[in-house]
Amino acid sequence: MADALLGKYRSLYAKARVVLERWSAAQTRATNLVDSVASIYERLAHLSETSRYGPLADSFPDLPARTRDAQYAALDRVLAALEDELELFDDLANLLDKIQRDGSALVRALRPPPPFAGALRRAHQPSLAECALGLEDVWRAYHDEATLKRVVCDELVVDASVEDVKTMAKLFAAEANVDKEFIRMTLDRVPAQSTSAMNEGRRGGGGRGGAGGSPRTRGVG
Repeated sequence: MADALLGKYRSLYAKARVVLERWSAAQTRATNLVDSVASIYERLAHLSETSRYGPLADSFPDLPARTRDAQYAALDRVLAALEDELELFDDLANLLDKIQRDGSALVRALRPPPPFAGALRRAHQPSLAECALGLEDVWRAYHDEATLKRVVCDELVVDASVEDVKTMAKLFAAEANVDKEFIRMTLDRVPAQSTSAMNEGRRGGGGRGGAGGSPRTRGVG
């Protein structure tokens, strides 16, 4: 029973890893967009001074307004793309929520209930309670981060100062709610393969002339 449940948890943890890979890609895109917002705000602050256009402003009186309008149009496009990424963060957090709820349901559905609420460990395998709690911890961190990203981006309003926007950009990139090392250790509680499968793989790959071959040449060619 425990082995079968651990197999189900391995599947849930594998799904969580895929979600976090998608989050990482979205974070890269969204961070670039927030940096673009900060750059546009900085340019707008400079463009608000007509004297910066020099003699061009005399020859083309509408140049300052047209230049600023072009920057505002670019800002609208970037903010629209950023909104798409924020919606994706929300969707990914919801996927993690479903995964952690599915994990909790595995323990609750056991009849009779496991002793000590599933907290007993066997050899090097995590307990059922640890498996369920790990998924919950991952969800909570990314749920809180998705919420923070919304709050940060709500501050990117037209009348925000350049310094405020730069501060928001740093906060967005930092992902303060996500302790990457803690997340890694949490996911490592349930490896992609069972301990027995990994041991079998080691035995199958050992020995001179064995089917596994040399570790330096296996799979080459």
